[in-house]
Amino acid sequence: MDNDSSFNRMDSDGFYLLEDILPAAQAGDSEAQFNVGHIYESGEETPQDYELAAYWYAQSANQNHPSAQFALGQLFHQGKGVEKNPQTVLLWTRKAADQDLPAAQAFLGYLIMRGLGVEVNEAEASKWFCKAALQGDAYAQDSLARCYEHGLGCDQNIDEALYWFDCAINQSYCPSMMRLATIYRYGLGVEESLEKAFYWYEQAAKLDDEDGLLALADCYAYGIGVEENEPYAFEIIRRLANENHLEFMLQLGLYYRQGIGVEQNTHQALEWLHKAASQNHINAIFHIGYTYSQGIGIDVNETLACEWYLKAAEMGHSWGQFNLGLNFSRGLGLAQSDEQATHWYRLSAKQGNSWAQHNLGCAYLEGKGVEASSYLAHLWLRRSAEQGYPEGQYSLAQFYSSQPDSEDHDEAALFWWTESAKQGNRSAQYALGFYFANRDDAEKDHLSAAHWYQLAADQECKSALNNLGVLYRNGSGVEQDTTKGRALFQQAAELGNSIAACNLGNAFETGLGGEKNLEKAKHWYQFALDQGHLPAAADLAKLYFHDLDDIETSNSLLPKAVESGDLWSYNRLGVILLNGDGLTKDPERALTLIQYAAEKEYQHAQRNLGHCYYNGDVIDQDIHQAVHWYEKSAKQGNLKSQLMLVQIYRDDEQLRDPQLELYWCKLAADLGDIDSQFNLGIAYHNGSNVEANLEQAIHWFSKAAKQDDMEAQFKLACLYLDEEHVANPDLGSKWLTLSANHGFAKAQLRLALEYLDDETPAYDLDLAIRWLKTSAENNHVPAQITLGELLLDSECDAFDPEAGFSWIELAATNGNARAQFLLGCYFEDGEHCDQDESKSYQWFLTSSQNDYVDAHLALIKCYLQGIGTEQDNEKAFACAHEAANQGSEAGQYILGRFYDSGLHVEQDMDQAIYWYQLAAEQGYQKANEQLQALLEPDIK
Repeated sequence: MDNDSSFNRMDSDGFYLLEDILPAAQAGDSEAQFNVGHIYESGEETPQDYELAAYWYAQSANQNHPSAQFALGQLFHQGKGVEKNPQTVLLWTRKAADQDLPAAQAFLGYLIMRGLGVEVNEAEASKWFCKAALQGDAYAQDSLARCYEHGLGCDQNIDEALYWFDCAINQSYCPSMMRLATIYRYGLGVEESLEKAFYWYEQAAKLDDEDGLLALADCYAYGIGVEENEPYAFEIIRRLANENHLEFMLQLGLYYRQGIGVEQNTHQALEWLHKAASQNHINAIFHIGYTYSQGIGIDVNETLACEWYLKAAEMGHSWGQFNLGLNFSRGLGLAQSDEQATHWYRLSAKQGNSWAQHNLGCAYLEGKGVEASSYLAHLWLRRSAEQGYPEGQYSLAQFYSSQPDSEDHDEAALFWWTESAKQGNRSAQYALGFYFANRDDAEKDHLSAAHWYQLAADQECKSALNNLGVLYRNGSGVEQDTTKGRALFQQAAELGNSIAACNLGNAFETGLGGEKNLEKAKHWYQFALDQGHLPAAADLAKLYFHDLDDIETSNSLLPKAVESGDLWSYNRLGVILLNGDGLTKDPERALTLIQYAAEKEYQHAQRNLGHCYYNGDVIDQDIHQAVHWYEKSAKQGNLKSQLMLVQIYRDDEQLRDPQLELYWCKLAADLGDIDSQFNLGIAYHNGSNVEANLEQAIHWFSKAAKQDDMEAQFKLACLYLDEEHVANPDLGSKWLTLSANHGFAKAQLRLALEYLDDETPAYDLDLAIRWLKTSAENNHVPAQITLGELLLDSECDAFDPEAGFSWIELAATNGNARAQFLLGCYFEDGEHCDQDESKSYQWFLTSSQNDYVDAHLALIKCYLQGIGTEQDNEKAFACAHEAANQGSEAGQYILGRFYDSGLHVEQDMDQAIYWYQLAAEQGYQKANEQLQALLEPDIK
């Protein structure tokens, strides 16, 4: 259908001599005129003369002779004796076709199908093919079959196609045999059958059809539908090459070059290629260049290759033009020139070479050798893609993906990536994987991403191997398999992928998916860095800092790590320059680095910038700026920043805000900060800046307690044991025991007291004493005095005065005022120790200095009677005053006596009555008696 050489001219009915028929032609006989034209066209028995042929055909055609009209149209089509003119071709061909000349009808279908001199109209073309086919024209039958095969101008119908191919084959029409072979070879609308394909190649070959013979040789060479027999294939080609068939000379050269059916011999190959080339066989000329370019059996010689490519290119060979352009682009065999490259790409592209169209499109896209043009880039890339060239499809998809976001561009990119990927283009397969893995969260499709990454990875696409490893590591789109993820990282890294090397380093650093090996982690990070992958410098710096304890090496890597944009490195280098740790202090640069990382939302840098403003050491102090940066960091979940905000809103006079303090404390507590959880428990228990809520108190104490905070466990226990609304003795006992076992002295004391309660089933003196000793040995003073008093109780089964006295003495030494008072009493009375008034006085004095009321009262006696010290009534009065002011009814009574009697103080009955009255109100009987005596006159 697309080969006009297949048309058979309508010949004259017989053999004529020019001198026999010329007179009739001159007399106006149309048949004679046609035959004369034919004689001049064919050059039979007279010199060939196309102009005279055209003249006589025109004379006959003007008399409506159909064969002459068709013949004249052919001369205009071929430009023989007349100038080519598509419209004139169409005119005369249509006239002949309208007279039912089959060849004319077939050719008219060809012209209309190709759009030569007329707009393409597939339906009309197929109509003319049908008319000619019904009259038995083999070309028309073949063309109509192809229309049915592809649905051109009619409904696609493979059965009709096979029928018309068969009609043409019955006339020994070899192109139909070749097409039928192709249909069966590739299963185009029929079940694939290599055997049937071979059969039809063989039938065409039996008719000495060159294409059939070449295809038959290929079948034997590669075992297509027949047992492989390379020597026989070689003999077919060699025999016909020796008969000077150009196409077979070329093929023989290629067989020698590839070693098909014969030992590979490039010199023999070049000999046959040169024979064909000497007869201007364009493909042979191209293949000579290709042989030198690829160095097939010989040394590569790009200069010679380019000479032959140039010859083929100038003869219009599209691959010669393309390869010449490629060598100009790469500077192989000739001076590099983007302009020359695009010149030859363009010539090849105009012939429909999809590779050249692709490279020309890329040249327009990049402005290499031509002025950049997005429009022309798109035009040529699309032409390449539409011809099915995978690289062209991929580049077109990349073009669409680089355009401003739009649904149309997105869909177009996806379509062409898919078309390219389906043909096995690994770059397109990787691009699809990346597309599906990196869409918006709601549209991510990790399953599809894994599918396409796997296909690209199977072709050793390094980036696909790495990204597939990430999916397996994370369990995205595939079942999580960290071991497989690590293996994929290793494969990609060994192929040279620096990102995979970093991922592999991380796997060795963390032990994810296999062994933990810091030396191997260091090796792969360094491997990536040596390839120029700067993020690896950050990974190495972190490894040396956190794991290898080599701060000096870590610091040395930070400048490169900063170049990579790693924010940890910005912050870390900033801190080093701020503090001068191993580097000269540079506060200005330090602040620049920290501020950059902070503005990029790195929370640790934001916290450090907050510190700078808070402390005012490298920048003017500004509490508001400090809060600004702390809040940005805290909102990202930075615990230390949250705690700084708690501190500021609690302690800063200008910004104090209990509600904000509570807000940030809750966030810190939610992050698991034990102190914040405990403090919230205290706040809700006590109603500090928040409404008291025992349930909330229990909630927060429980969180801290579950993190083994002993004090929280103790507080929680006390709530369950002491608060009626939430009482739960079992839980209280559980948490109290847990806190005690963890070593919290208060809990140990409280547990001991629980065991000392003889009104409960839990009473156990031995356990009580054990826990008291444990708490006391933890230097818990209340436990020491409690244990001491218990052991000094003569009615207690555990009575041990010596040990008891020792614990009281230790508690006193540790500052317990009651213990100090008791020691004063013991030394005063000689109880549990030798009597010693001086020591007694000293312990009373020490206890009173700790504001123990009973010690003040004891000192009154010491000072009034000079016990253990010199008598001093003024000091006695002062002690009475101190005891009275602390609310001691005895102290108030004694102070009233001082004022009543005027002893060592000016008598003041009002003061006496005042202090008696206070003591009496507390139920002190002696004060009541004295008060009545003063207020009621004596009865005489």
